[in-house]
Amino acid sequence: MKRSRIKFVILIITLCTSCTFVSVNACTAIAVYSENTLYGFNFDYPPVDMRFDIRKHGNMKVFYTSFNRNNNQEPNLEFNEKGLFGVMLMVYPEEDGKSYLSADEIFMPALVSMVRIEDKVEGILKNIEKRNVVQYSGVTLHDIFADKYGNTAIIETVNDENIVIKNDKNFTVMTNFYNSSYMNISVKDIQDVGSERYKIACRYIEENIETFNVESALECLSKVVQKPSFSSWPTQYTLVMDPVNNDIYFTIARDFDKVWKISLDNETIETYTGFDEYAITHMPKDGFTLSELTQNNLDNFTPYEQTKSNNTVLIISIVAGVLIIAVFMVVFILKKKKNSGTAIH
Repeated sequence: MKRSRIKFVILIITLCTSCTFVSVNACTAIAVYSENTLYGFNFDYPPVDMRFDIRKHGNMKVFYTSFNRNNNQEPNLEFNEKGLFGVMLMVYPEEDGKSYLSADEIFMPALVSMVRIEDKVEGILKNIEKRNVVQYSGVTLHDIFADKYGNTAIIETVNDENIVIKNDKNFTVMTNFYNSSYMNISVKDIQDVGSERYKIACRYIEENIETFNVESALECLSKVVQKPSFSSWPTQYTLVMDPVNNDIYFTIARDFDKVWKISLDNETIETYTGFDEYAITHMPKDGFTLSELTQNNLDNFTPYEQTKSNNTVLIISIVAGVLIIAVFMVVFILKKKKNSGTAIH
C-alpha cells in the first residue's frame, strides 16, 4: 500500500514537472514613458541562433532581429530611426489561422514590417482601418507598437475583428494572453498564460516609474526571464531601445553582467558594461548572429573609425573657401598695385 502511494506521488510530481517545463511559451514586451522613453523585449524561444542587423528600406534605417524558422530567416522585431518600434509575441489560446488572404485582409506577422515605412503608431493603425488582420496558419500572435511621442497600441484579432488597445497610462506591458480579455480587470486578478510575468513587470515599472532608465529597464526584464531549468523556451536575448538617441542595449542568454550597445545612427556595436576592455566596431554589412558575437566578441568585426559629422565637414569647407577667396583677393590687389606703380613710372 505504501509503495503504491509512493509511486503515485512520484508520478504526480513527474507529470507536474513535465507540464511546467513544456507548457511555458513566453516573451515579454514593455514600453515606458517617463523621464526617459524606453522600449524593452525578452525573446523567449527554444535554442536558435538569432541575427541582428541594420538595413535601409528606402529612406528609412531599420534595426531588426530575426531567426531561422523552417529554413526561412524571419524578422520578429523592428525598430526604426524615427523611434517607431514593433514586435510580435505568441498569444494563447491558439487559433487555426489561414494560409491565404482575401483582398481586404492582412496577416498579423506582416504588421511589424510596416515599421520600415511608418514613423508613428498612428501610421500603423491607418494601414489596418479598412483591412481585417488575420492569423497565419501555424502561429497565433498579437503585436505591440510604440513611438517616441508617447503612443503605444496592442493589436489583436478576435472573432475576425480587429481589436486595438491604446495606452491609457505611461507604460504598457504585453506577454502571452489576450490583453483585450482583461481591459476592465485589475492586474492582480489576471490569471492566464504569462500573467505572472505581466504582474511582475507592471509592479516593477510602477515602483520605479519616476526614475526609469536603461538600467531600470534591464532590471525589469531580468525579473521576467525564462530559465532553461524552468522552461523549454528560455530567454535568448533581452533588448532595451532608446528611441530618443536611437541606441539599442542588449544581453545574451540571460547574462545581465555583460551588456552590449548598438547605435542605429552610427551603425556601430560596442561593449557597454561588464567587459574587461572597451571596444567599438562597425556593424557587419549583413549583420551578425549572437553565436558569432559570443564566440569571437568583436575580434572579427571592422574597427570603428569615427568620421567627421556633416556639420563639421560643412564648416571646414566654408572656412577653406573663404581662405581661398581671401588669397585670390590679396594676389589681385598686389598685382593691381604693381601695375599702378609701373604706370606712374
